[in-house]
Amino acid sequence: MFLIIKGNFYHNHMSKFSTRLTVLFIILAIAGGFYFTSNHATSNNQAYYSGKAISYRGQVIFGTVNRDQMELFRMQGNGISRVAMFGNLSADHRFNDLAFNQEGSDLYLYLIDGFSIYKYRVSEPTTPVLVSQTAQKETNEWLKTIRIAGDRIVTVGNNGIKTWSTDLQAVVSTKIITNTVAENVNFSPEGAFVFSQEGTMLSIYNMPGRNVNMSSQKLLDYQIGATNDLTIDQASVHKVFNDTERSMVYIVDDMDLRKMDMSANTYKTFRHISTLGYDVAGTQAADHLYFSDGIGVVKFNKDSLKPIKWRYTTNLADGNGWAMGMEVVNYGSGERVILFNNANIVLMDENLKVLDTFVLRESDPMPIVEPMSLRTDRNRAAANSEVMVSGTGFSAGEQLRIDFVSSARGAYPSTVTVATSFAGTNGRFAKIVSVPSTLKKGQVDIIVTGLASAKHYNTSFTIE
Repeated sequence: MFLIIKGNFYHNHMSKFSTRLTVLFIILAIAGGFYFTSNHATSNNQAYYSGKAISYRGQVIFGTVNRDQMELFRMQGNGISRVAMFGNLSADHRFNDLAFNQEGSDLYLYLIDGFSIYKYRVSEPTTPVLVSQTAQKETNEWLKTIRIAGDRIVTVGNNGIKTWSTDLQAVVSTKIITNTVAENVNFSPEGAFVFSQEGTMLSIYNMPGRNVNMSSQKLLDYQIGATNDLTIDQASVHKVFNDTERSMVYIVDDMDLRKMDMSANTYKTFRHISTLGYDVAGTQAADHLYFSDGIGVVKFNKDSLKPIKWRYTTNLADGNGWAMGMEVVNYGSGERVILFNNANIVLMDENLKVLDTFVLRESDPMPIVEPMSLRTDRNRAAANSEVMVSGTGFSAGEQLRIDFVSSARGAYPSTVTVATSFAGTNGRFAKIVSVPSTLKKGQVDIIVTGLASAKHYNTSFTIE
C-alpha cells in the first residue's frame, strides 16, 4: 500500500471568518480496490500549509498562522526552535496572514486578522513587541493577505489591493484585483508588478502608482499579459516567482512547471509526476528555483527547467506529509528551504538535505506567550487621579515596577516610581496607580519593567 494526501483550500463564502485546509487521506491497496480511512487524519487546526521566512542578521526567522495562533520559529544550529507563540489580543478575531520586513536595523512582523493590521518588533524573536496597529473598523472590507512589495506594505481583500506605509498609514486603495483565493495575488520584489492566478487564468498587471485613484481606472488599463490555459482543478494556492533579472515568471500548476515572460507567454514547460502543484520559491541571484507538488520538493534550473535535486516528503518525521507552502532564504554561502508539509515543518539545505523537522502534536506542551503590550484605561488625567495600567508579555510571576518618566528638565524629577505589581502565570498584569503630582504637566511615558526578565514596555500619557 502507499499513501496519497491531498491538500485542498476551501474558502467558505458563507462566512468571511474562516479559511480552512481540508486534508483528505486516501489509502490505495495495490492488491486491488481502495478504501477511505481517517485513522491518520490531521484535524483542520493541526495542518501547516503556508508561512513566511526571512534572513535577518545571520539568522533564519520564519512563522505561520495556520493554526490561528502566531507561531514564530528560528533556526538554531541546523535545528528548528519555536521561540514564541501568541494569539490575537482581540479574542474575537484570529490571525490569517503575516509578513516580515526589515526596516533599518530592526525586524518587524506584520499580522492581519481581517479587520486590522498589527505591527510587532521581532528583532529579538523570543520577545515580540507590539508597536502599532490600525483601528478596527466594522466595515465591508475584509483583509485576507498581507505582502511586502518594495518599500510598501500591501494588503489584498475583498475590496481589492490597498498599500500602506510602514507606519500603517493607508497610501492608496485600488480596485485592480479581486480574487476568490487572495493568497494567489502576488507581487514582484520591487512592487512594480502584480500576478493574479485564479482558476486556469494567470493575469499580470502593472502596479498602480501611489497617487492613482483606481476608482476611476479600468482594470484592463494595467494588464500587460494573461493566459487561460493553466491546468488547475481546484482553488488551491499557487505562488508564482518573478525573476526580475530574466524578466520571467515561474508557476507550477497541476500538471506542469511553467516558465513565462511578462506577457504570460509560455517559454518552457516541465511535466512533473504529481497531480497537484503549489509553490515556486527561491532567490533572485541563484541559477535555480524550487517547486512543491504535494509529494515533495524539486530543485530545478531556471533556464532549462531540468531537475537538479528532488526530495519526497510524504514520509518525513511521523509521516502524513504533503508539500505545500515553501519559503527559501539565503544563508551563508547557500540557502535554507522551509517547507510547510501538512503535519510538520521541514528545514532543508540547498541540496534538499533534511536538517530538521518540527512535528505538530496535539499534546504539545508549549505555552502561549503573548507579545508585550501596555495599555491605560485613559490616555490623560490630572495629578493624583487614578489610572488603570495593564499589560501582557512579561515572565510568569515576575515582579514589575511601574514608572512615570518625564523628559522635562529643571526642578521636576524625571522619573517617579508609582507602584509595583506581579505578572500572573500568563504574563499579564493590571494595576490601579495614582498619577504623580511631582512631575511637570504635559506628555510623559509610563514604563513597566520586569525586574527578573528586564523586559520593559512603555506607552505615552498626558498629565493635565
